[in-house]
Order: sequence, then structure tokens, then C-alpha cells
Amino acid sequence: MRQARSGGRARRRVGAIFAIPLVLFLLGLTGLVGALLVDGPADVAFSLAAACGLVTFAVVRRPGRR
Repeated sequence: MRQARSGGRARRRVGAIFAIPLVLFLLGLTGLVGALLVDGPADVAFSLAAACGLVTFAVVRRPGRR
């Protein structure tokens, strides 16, 4: 049996595949820790950073997107 080829698609390295999820994880973790440790105006920025994963998920899963 013959194996299907990727049709010209370049193979992605592991670093390229996990780069964006890693950045989102680090941003969210920084936001969670910062929101717990800091009070005041900076708390809003840390809360937004903590919500970056939810915002990304909502954008990716929005209706009508293929």
C-alpha cells in the first residue's frame, strides 16, 4: 500500500508547532500570578493577560469559521 504524501506542504518543526501555544500559556500564567500579587491599575493589565487564552479560544471557535 502506498503512503500519501503531504502534497507540497512543508513539514513543521516541533518548535514552530508549539510556539504560539507556549506564548499563550506564558502570558496567561504571568497574568494569573500578577493578578494575585499586584493591586491597583496594574491588576487590570494582568487580568487581561490572564484572559488571553479564553479570548483566543473564543476567536478560534466562533461560528462560521472553517
